[in-house]
Amino acid sequence: NYDNEDQQVDFLSFQEFLESIHVPEGKPITFQRFQQWFSRHKKGKQLNDAHKLFEEFRGVITGPATDKSWLSREDYLALGIKETIFLQEEREAVYSVFEKYLGFLQENKLYDSNVVSHQYLEKLQARYDFVIVDEVQDLTNIQLYLIIKSLHHVHDFILCGDSNQIVHPNFFSWSKVKSLFYKQEDLGAAENLIRILNTNYRNSPQVTEIANKILKIKNNRFGSIDKESHYLVESNGHTQGEVVFLQDNDHIKQELDKKTKASTRFAVIVMTPEQKPMAQQHFSTPLVFTIQEAKGLEYENIILYNFLSQEEQRYREISKGVSAEDLDKDLKFSRAKDKTDKSLEIYKFYINSLYVALTRAIKNLYWIESAPKQQLLGLLGLDNAQASLEIADSNSSLDDWRQEAHKLELQGKQEQAERIREEILKQKTPNWTVISGESLEALKQQAFEQNNKKAKLELFEYALVYEDRKLLNSLIKADFKPAKNPAKGLQLLQQKHYAAYSFKKPDAAIKQVNQYGPDFRNIFNQTPLMVAAWVGNVGVIKALFEQGADTEKVDENGFTALQIALSQASGDENYARKKLADTYLPLEPTSISIQVDGRLIKLDKHQMEFFMLNMMIALFYRTLPKKIVYSAGAFSSQDFVDAVQHMPNSVLPERRKKRAYLSSILSKNEFTKDDKHNRKLFFRIKRGHYLFNPNLALKVGDEWLNVYDLLSIDKLATQHRKQEQWWRVDMNERSSEILEHNKNIIKSQISSIATKQE
Repeated sequence: NYDNEDQQVDFLSFQEFLESIHVPEGKPITFQRFQQWFSRHKKGKQLNDAHKLFEEFRGVITGPATDKSWLSREDYLALGIKETIFLQEEREAVYSVFEKYLGFLQENKLYDSNVVSHQYLEKLQARYDFVIVDEVQDLTNIQLYLIIKSLHHVHDFILCGDSNQIVHPNFFSWSKVKSLFYKQEDLGAAENLIRILNTNYRNSPQVTEIANKILKIKNNRFGSIDKESHYLVESNGHTQGEVVFLQDNDHIKQELDKKTKASTRFAVIVMTPEQKPMAQQHFSTPLVFTIQEAKGLEYENIILYNFLSQEEQRYREISKGVSAEDLDKDLKFSRAKDKTDKSLEIYKFYINSLYVALTRAIKNLYWIESAPKQQLLGLLGLDNAQASLEIADSNSSLDDWRQEAHKLELQGKQEQAERIREEILKQKTPNWTVISGESLEALKQQAFEQNNKKAKLELFEYALVYEDRKLLNSLIKADFKPAKNPAKGLQLLQQKHYAAYSFKKPDAAIKQVNQYGPDFRNIFNQTPLMVAAWVGNVGVIKALFEQGADTEKVDENGFTALQIALSQASGDENYARKKLADTYLPLEPTSISIQVDGRLIKLDKHQMEFFMLNMMIALFYRTLPKKIVYSAGAFSSQDFVDAVQHMPNSVLPERRKKRAYLSSILSKNEFTKDDKHNRKLFFRIKRGHYLFNPNLALKVGDEWLNVYDLLSIDKLATQHRKQEQWWRVDMNERSSEILEHNKNIIKSQISSIATKQE
């Protein structure tokens, strides 16, 4: 619970780091996308290895140099023997494919992160006091150089990684990292850069032993990449396990499948995506991964399926010339004798993939190969594949599977998470129509043009849920009597649709979640978490989090569950005083991703800007119409004072509720001001009155949405009041006219600013 307001920590993937400099146009190229393109364009047998070619593009042509985006053909052809995977006579053809690759990127609105990193060197300004990089072996030199250049002092960093776990083509080595610092004058050479930590806390001694044999084979066959990668692993695991080599027969596979398919403690790993369907024919578990997917995961038991047999020729080449006696010797540091031998660069992916795959096993490794008589297996001591297997039944609870699905979703393993929900949890798609988009427009047509009473009732309920005053006013004009008494309508709405969320115990709500999943949408396009926030039921909220509910999804108003809770609290003193303290913290994400001036900014939850942005969104439809009508203005600091006055100090400390403080945050973050701490969130339309910066965008799912596409100015409407007449003037009509007039002025201002900043 450590908190320091004077300290700001950004947690970024490399993709997010690039976006924090400038959001690139298009999508990043992936190996899978490259492989699809290359399979359609490869010619002849000379260049037919997509992995090898992709590594050359990433690690040789675009990755190492810091003074250009990519090597020219002349520079590439002039590289030394040790600087490239391909032989001299192959490089002309390689570079021709690279030129086509650049065209492919441009035509398909894709980008290479190495090329973008080069381009961003000129844009980057030092902004960090310290940087910690994990999995550094997955980065290229130019990517690492860009990260280091973001430091105020270039030696204030820690790099963590394992070159034996390279399963992404990039030509990485620790010696290249050291060379980067020695060659770049602006980085300055540093002594004793690298420390080796060789204690393993994950794997059992049995798994560690076979992993070390892999490292010895790699060293004996190819020599050492560098001194820093020249080590064996010492197991500190206290759990004993076993490595079991099994025959590839139906009985074995059926027995394994029968005993493990219902367990979250067993996972199957294959080498490539093409092998997954074959594995899935024999193993029913949803936990089937390629090596790329498995990186970063760990399971108590791993089933390695035909990992070598599908690439038998490559692994035969890897073990070529290595004997069992060689593995009994101590590891010796030595470079490859033949500098023209490209075996290490070519086969590094395959030997590293094997190392990564088996070290996913915490305790036991079950290894099946259809071709069991392979030299590499013999070197590992796996000479005789067992024809039978004794293994206990392993079953996990549905709660275990729900947690596993949630964990995998957080790690981006959507395919496996969806299979868990469909096949294990038996969750299904709701059979009702969600009111949104085209279905909402169709409902309006039925209600107002066809005078359909059922449609009017559904629209009325929808309008109550979203406090849609424009829709409520239309229903009143259409003489739909319930619309004139929204308070009674809200009571009936809760009884009809939200009864499951009104009980202290979450059982009724969770029953629906078990049936449809944690993020299913009700007829009003709300997730269960949104409903629980709307009602203010902390018991249900906590239960939903245990089910893996997503806090970042948005409703028809563009609100997250947190913003729904803030909206409820700002309009209901009882909610603010009695419910918000318990609902706010579990609904609060660690940060919110915004884009300003083309840059990603992560607003940390401890920053007041985080709260103010969420609060302004929450007040948008309720507070803004009144301000536009009566003052031709927008949000003022007083609006925030009024909204937060009853909120508990655990949500917002007392000093942050003061008008002067709130006003300072609004003023400090005006988009026109020049200050390195300015997040440029707000646009001042007149003195003391603020709206969102017209060029502010928020991350919704994987897409960026402009704030005025997420929130609709057109939906703003005043609240209809009974018998509002003054000197025979219909004040409801008059307020509506003023609102529409001033809305058009504001929209014009927003459009003008957005155009200027493009």
